[in-house]
Amino acid sequence: MHQITSLEEIADRLAGAKHLVFHPSVSEPQEIGLQLTEYADLWPGLTIETFMPGHLPAYVGDTRLSAATVMPGGQLRKAVNDGLVRPIRESLFEQAQAYENNDRRADVLVLQVSPPDDRGKVSLGPGVGIIPQVLAQNPFVIGVVNAQVPRTNFCLPMQRLDAALHNDQALPSYDFGPSDSIDQRIADLVISQLEPGITVEVGMGGTPDAVMTALNRLDDLHIHTGLINDSIRPVVEAGKLRQPVTTTMAVGSKGFYDWLNNNSQINFQPIANTHDVQRLAQLPRFHAINAALQVDLEGNVNAERIGSRQVSLPGGLPDFAAGARRSTGGCNIIVLRSTTGRTQKSTIVPKVDHKTLDGSMVDMIVTEFGIADLRGMTQPARAEAIISIAKPGKF
Repeated sequence: MHQITSLEEIADRLAGAKHLVFHPSVSEPQEIGLQLTEYADLWPGLTIETFMPGHLPAYVGDTRLSAATVMPGGQLRKAVNDGLVRPIRESLFEQAQAYENNDRRADVLVLQVSPPDDRGKVSLGPGVGIIPQVLAQNPFVIGVVNAQVPRTNFCLPMQRLDAALHNDQALPSYDFGPSDSIDQRIADLVISQLEPGITVEVGMGGTPDAVMTALNRLDDLHIHTGLINDSIRPVVEAGKLRQPVTTTMAVGSKGFYDWLNNNSQINFQPIANTHDVQRLAQLPRFHAINAALQVDLEGNVNAERIGSRQVSLPGGLPDFAAGARRSTGGCNIIVLRSTTGRTQKSTIVPKVDHKTLDGSMVDMIVTEFGIADLRGMTQPARAEAIISIAKPGKF
């Protein structure tokens, strides 16, 4: 392993590299992004695959490099719409499978890890994602060792890093703020449909965050999800869980990262485990609860685009929805506010701008105006139920 201070020191080891994968989300180290731009001429034709970074990477917009993502997050949304970052439209499990099957290969993997423990192991901190599948391809591994990274359960030997540099920059933090009364109303309606003993996945967004926090009202729960944030703390601290939370990523406040450090109640696993439909289908009474931008009268779900503007990508929604539909006693629930934007445009529409999920995959839709339970309904009845939860006068 090389101890380095600059990528320039390993330029010869990276010669000819064409595809670089970054540690996902807030674990993507800003320092490496800056140096990729500084020394971009050394790696002509390099493509960078990034995942919902917690900052706007320096390499975005550098014409000597190209960037792609399966999940832009807030930082890359504008860059995707401006054509600076190429969207890869695949579910998160499909992303993992692309590397598992060698349909996509990484020459370089960049990680941000904790300092080694007394066994010489470093922790991947708040993000695992597709890292095991990429590591299996034996790429050149660059590790940023950062004392700010919380120590979580998924670890690697320090010697697995081919090059390491030290940088103790704080991880990007998020202040999600309190949910409002509309989010709380939707959360109350969702909780009214849930029973103790179920396994739950909860997606991203203000409304799902309200649902997650409200889960502390239920007993004997297991949370098996893709991403957690500060909203999960009340549930864990209420002592209602029958086993540790299963997740693959975490984002949140500085206090949340401190809480994750050596927290045995959070079990980080790769996407190949957390998003595998076959595994999810084996979880009895698995309930998937995710947000959407629009739903239409057939129950089709749009979680990606408004008009021509890209807001997100499929993410884990198709994986979790399919798992819930196949689980015995499972349920796929879509939550959304009935209106959006300054003009309070209805999110219940005759036809969605883009179909992320077919209506046949949806069991319930919940807005602040009620619950449309679509199970067993004919199409005319489904349309009537969905209209009933639109804001009066807006549909």
